[in-house]
Amino acid sequence: MFIGIDHGTRAIRISSSDRYSFMIDRKEASKISFENLRYYITKHLKQDTDQIKLAALTYSMGDGITKIRNIKTIKNRGLLDYRGAGKFIGGGTNIFDLFYNSDIPTIIIPGIHRESDIDIRLKVFSHHASPEKVGACYYIFKKFSVDSFILCDIGANTVSVGVKDGRIIGGLDACVFSPGLYQGPIDLETIRQIDNHFISAGDGFNNGGIMKKPFLQLLEREQPEDKEAWITKSLSLLISMEIAAMAVLLPDTDIFLCGELSLNEKIIGEIKRLLHNKIRSVGEIASIGCSFIAKDVYNGQREILGIAVDI
Repeated sequence: MFIGIDHGTRAIRISSSDRYSFMIDRKEASKISFENLRYYITKHLKQDTDQIKLAALTYSMGDGITKIRNIKTIKNRGLLDYRGAGKFIGGGTNIFDLFYNSDIPTIIIPGIHRESDIDIRLKVFSHHASPEKVGACYYIFKKFSVDSFILCDIGANTVSVGVKDGRIIGGLDACVFSPGLYQGPIDLETIRQIDNHFISAGDGFNNGGIMKKPFLQLLEREQPEDKEAWITKSLSLLISMEIAAMAVLLPDTDIFLCGELSLNEKIIGEIKRLLHNKIRSVGEIASIGCSFIAKDVYNGQREILGIAVDI
């Protein structure tokens, strides 16, 4: 058995390469014991942990490494700094440590960032995408047999990644472009709040999504009868603009949506209307893609979407 672990914004998702999956809330994951994790794996993935030939794990930003590596060789859990965008709950940290201290063979997938082998023009941004996006891209690469595409992950935040000729060339991270439901870029209003020491930069990001209070108050005042529809329209517009920005590098290519909002029919319909393009929605697939990475690395693959394997 090969498994993939997606350290998502609100949950830890674990899947096998034969597509059995389960999810653990990040608060529960922060306290779970290895014995209970073993029980969940056996129950939901239908095999005992001693049958795991290789696990592929993602953790946080993954910006301290550029290659796929054995977990035992990783320092600082693969991070440059524990501070950064996003909320720290401890679920991903605990899961990382459980695998690190176990006998389960485990590899760590890096994020996409300035030190990655991507389009140098995009390295003006320090961070492009967290490691689970590599897993999601690999799922598309394997499942649909396409080597050039744009993948947009929409949920609590929005991240778009470009793949060209089988290599990840860069991405637009949640703190750079389009907001998701709850997290998003820091705009002028938020900069002023940070400069006046009303909030931290992390607070600004974690509350910068489409559900930010000032925007909801504006809709309540100007569109009280149709507020929910305008939330969908606004989110869809900004997501479409981000995808269109990536399409400058990848014109006339396949577009995929993944993540918890990617199966929302209203959002899908609005994005299709705005982009006039064929768009496929695939749901939560990052952990499955990571399990595909584990399987192919175990079988000798030494490069995954342009990322070197060093184990």
